[in-house]
Amino acid sequence: MGAQPLVREGKIISYENGVWIESEYDTAGSEVIVGYYHILANDLNEAIEIAKQNPEFEYSSTARIEVRPIKIKEVTTGFMYPKKS
Repeated sequence: MGAQPLVREGKIISYENGVWIESEYDTAGSEVIVGYYHILANDLNEAIEIAKQNPEFEYSSTARIEVRPIKIKEVTTGFMYPKKS
């Protein structure tokens, strides 16, 4: 699924003072993405639970992970992105 676009909606998760914080993904953000993980999950909620297990949260008090689905179909044109077999 490499090089496929991401869906514009999603969640950003962070962990502060022993509390998980989930916020809506903001397309107007000015953050820099420093890497990515490809998580196989049944839905966004399952992907968030998997992402919460990332050890980055143990080592950095400013860790934030953006969780967004990979786009499968373009709404306006109906184009289906190829699936890797």
